Amino acid sequence: MKRAVRYSAEEVIQQVEENEDDGNRTWSSIDSDVHVNPFTNPVGPTIIIQDNLFLEFFSNELISLIVTETNRYAKQCLESRQDNDENELHWETNEEEIKAYIGFTLLMGLNRVSDLYDYWSTNTVFHYFPIASRISRKRFLEVKRYLHFVDN
Repeated sequence: MKRAVRYSAEEVIQQVEENEDDGNRTWSSIDSDVHVNPFTNPVGPTIIIQDNLFLEFFSNELISLIVTETNRYAKQCLESRQDNDENELHWETNEEEIKAYIGFTLLMGLNRVSDLYDYWSTNTVFHYFPIASRISRKRFLEVKRYLHFVDN
């Protein structure tokens, strides 16, 4: 086993300067200790994040508007269908469900699968518990179908 040769700082600097003088860059065979100063700066966020960042993007007023327009659109769609029975004519959502739906949609962007149905798959490779345990696939698809932001 070859033993490492120790050089002084002056010898290392001298060799670096010699290599720089001729314009050629070469690897050095000098083995020297490297000193790295310890990291002492604070870690983590350096700004204060609001308790509910979601509301910075989706205000209560916006959520309320989405609920109103989604319920209106669902009612219009269901009333226009000819094959409805009496139980299918009523469909509504609320603020909590719309917030959850938007959150689930954002979460799906972080945990992507090849098909929307896979989030509720019985195959454990695809099944995504944080969503599948909180909303059924049928209900998610209903909200997706009726989601609206304006009155047509």
